[in-house]
Amino acid sequence: MKHQRQDSLRASCALLWFHDRLKKRNAIELLAARDRQGQIHAVCGIVYDRQCGYLLFNGSNPDLTNVEANSLLVMKTIEYAAKITDAFDFEGSMLKPIERFYRGFGGEMTAYMNIWKHNSLNSFKRFALKLYKRIRYGK
Repeated sequence: MKHQRQDSLRASCALLWFHDRLKKRNAIELLAARDRQGQIHAVCGIVYDRQCGYLLFNGSNPDLTNVEANSLLVMKTIEYAAKITDAFDFEGSMLKPIERFYRGFGGEMTAYMNIWKHNSLNSFKRFALKLYKRIRYGK
């Protein structure tokens, strides 16, 4: 338990350091969708320069049932980015429901490159993963 708190504290400090550096360069914006009582329903964070804004994170409060808040906030984030940069990048997702959510905003899918260092450990990991999937899922 002590190690988890230390790791959490380290991660929080690193995140604050990261945010401070980007804020000094006017390269990050954090947005939130709140109700009239001030409760946060959804959040988005983008990092940007003149060329492109990148959706760093977004999510909604699982304790609240307003599912439209996240969609509305992403739309507002895109509108905000359109005023300060030339392009917007969702950064994609390998998770189908998230990828489907992002596709709902339009845009075009761009493939990314997968960098692979060939060595015996990586080859073994790849083989083990394929074997696991074959056994577990019959693929």
